[in-house]
Amino acid sequence: MKKIKNIISVLIIINIFFLIPICCVSADNKSCSIDNNIMNTAINAMRINACAIKSGDNTICTVKDKATAESVIDDFYYKYAICESNEVLLEIKWNEMPQIINVKEDICNILSKEDAINLIVSAANINYTEVAALSITGNTKTSNTMSVSYTKYVKLTETEEYNTITENSKTLYQDQSQIKQKGIQGVKEYIYKIEYINDKEQKRELVKSKELIKPQEEIIIRGTKIRESPEYILPTTGFVSSLYGERNGELHMGIDIANSKGSLIFAAKDGIVTRTEWYFGYGKCIDIKHNDGSWTRYGHLDKFLVNVGDKVNQGDEIGLMGTTGNSTGYHLHFEIRYGIWPCGRTVDPSYFLDLSKLKN
Repeated sequence: MKKIKNIISVLIIINIFFLIPICCVSADNKSCSIDNNIMNTAINAMRINACAIKSGDNTICTVKDKATAESVIDDFYYKYAICESNEVLLEIKWNEMPQIINVKEDICNILSKEDAINLIVSAANINYTEVAALSITGNTKTSNTMSVSYTKYVKLTETEEYNTITENSKTLYQDQSQIKQKGIQGVKEYIYKIEYINDKEQKRELVKSKELIKPQEEIIIRGTKIRESPEYILPTTGFVSSLYGERNGELHMGIDIANSKGSLIFAAKDGIVTRTEWYFGYGKCIDIKHNDGSWTRYGHLDKFLVNVGDKVNQGDEIGLMGTTGNSTGYHLHFEIRYGIWPCGRTVDPSYFLDLSKLKN
């Protein structure tokens, strides 16, 4: 009610102020100004009771009453006590406790709670360097913002890169490599004791550390074998559509080379034809045994150009490309195997073929 009366008084005085002539002419034609007392009365009438928040000798801001001032101070203080899931608050304190002072203030200079908090937080972020320096010397009286010191335990995880080791292999060609052991990044957990002033880190101390995942070295095998005359040649032309290895949760036991229907298929190495028939998911399939204990398989053919028992030389035409069996397009499925035919273990054909000669 008292504030309403003050506002009414201000409005009345303002009206009086504008009704009084700004200047008048006396009998001797000398101008005169508004009486200073009337002006001072008008100015004073615009000042109302309020509460100023002070830090040291400096007024930070002014709000309407003590309750608002206390709420602003508490919000600023407890903002720094909030912890994330990886933090523990150890200590929090004012560098200098703010004061609430009753004042008379121009109504235009009185801030709402929200504006006061925004002003103080912005000032704290801008002036943290000054605040930190003053805190170290024990003097915060010249600071133009409030400052809070607090300490937290903070748990952080950091990755640790693995080393890569290269081993040589005489069985692989110089343009071939293989991952023997996949590298794994290590993970370490650190607990730091960190001191802050107004959200800005001042000091960090390592309390303890723990290895969560030990890094595993990556081992890469690189070939040293020199290509002279090719042991195996490319069995067809086109582009590689699928490599040897895991595919859809299963082992893809060869490589797929895609091209158009009827593309020629060649014997990759000298040998004897041991199969020319439909063979399960391979569709129309050719197997050729070689004299070094290996044999090759050619699947999804459209047509055979050789018969069982034929002796073929490296590069001879043996069939035409198709899409028979478990196939979704025209391509050759090519395998290299070692062991007693028709069993044996598969090996990656890319170890023996120069795939760079195929289209990308």
